[in-house]
Amino acid sequence: PLRAAVVADDPGTLGKAAERLSRLIHEDPPPTGKRSRNDRRQSAWYGSRQQNLRLGFLFPGQGAQRIDMGRSLVARHPWARELFDMGAARVKAAGGADMGALLYPHSAGISETGDSPDFQSVLSRTENAQPAICLISLIYLEYLRRLGISPTAVGGHSLGELVAFFAAGAYDKNTLMDLATLRGQAMAEAHGAGGGMVSLQCTYEGAERLLGKIDDYLVLANHNSPRQMVLSGEVQAVEQAIQLAAAEGILTHRLAVSGAFHSRLGAEAASRIGREAQLPESIDTLRCHLFTSTNGGELTAGAPLHQHFVDQIQSQVDFVALVNRMQPVCDQFIEVGPGRALSGLVADINGPEAPGCLPVAPTPAAETGLHRVLAQLYTSGANIHW
Repeated sequence: PLRAAVVADDPGTLGKAAERLSRLIHEDPPPTGKRSRNDRRQSAWYGSRQQNLRLGFLFPGQGAQRIDMGRSLVARHPWARELFDMGAARVKAAGGADMGALLYPHSAGISETGDSPDFQSVLSRTENAQPAICLISLIYLEYLRRLGISPTAVGGHSLGELVAFFAAGAYDKNTLMDLATLRGQAMAEAHGAGGGMVSLQCTYEGAERLLGKIDDYLVLANHNSPRQMVLSGEVQAVEQAIQLAAAEGILTHRLAVSGAFHSRLGAEAASRIGREAQLPESIDTLRCHLFTSTNGGELTAGAPLHQHFVDQIQSQVDFVALVNRMQPVCDQFIEVGPGRALSGLVADINGPEAPGCLPVAPTPAAETGLHRVLAQLYTSGANIHW
């Protein structure tokens, strides 16, 4: 009736994790429902096996990029290296950067000392970050697939939608990498239209109140959580919003982006996607539930595909609506890709009692997060192909 798991680095931590597991089992009543329990150090889990565990995969957007992300999988597994090389070749063929040198500069023998470039800054350029994030998310998705772990529903945050559509079966991996490269290039070139973005730690109503005091063009671009908003628009309007927010005690963070994403200032980028993206006009078939972060709605076979990605660049990101719409069909969320930003947003949206989100790669070049995800899923009833 029960399953247990431990995560450890060496024999010493294995023994300690086993002791924690023993205390967890003897001190707490057997868990009920669809969520397993774990100790505070996240080294031991146990739970009641549940049938038909429903998983929601969430894919991160721009900002998740980190040097060395996915390195442990690419270095260890031949299939991951082949998938990386495939994606890198698609990016390079479209005029993009060398993904290997971009993501793993130290592995290539380059030392970040003296006059060497700031590798993270180069990776963070929109034209580089977008295909890189999609490629690493694709590799983690494939790893889970090989373990027999598949989603009931998928969704992505802005850029992450590209991988979500692939995961749902809307197009193949070549199309995914071509679209990610084109989107990154188109949005990088949008800096000619001017504009900027700023993140606010405030409520939706607080952001709306600020917007009402600003005459220049500025819109609510991201509704990320009940306490995190992003505004996008003209530079002078962004600066004014920062000043007004400071006067009200609202914390702000100016985003290092190439333009005013998810606003009308992205029209030029959207136009290029419309001209050059090689996508079918509509979705043919889907193998799981697919939700969009533009409004949280579910997309089904026959829905527009090409036009969706044209409009998406200028559309608001409503991550709160996405999570709320996915929640009824998901027992557990998994952040499939680099970073842990979405896991934090889900916790803010859902609170402690609703389904949480676990990141597979909270830190680059490490597998601890991935192993913790597997421990959680196994003790919750997932049938993993070890």
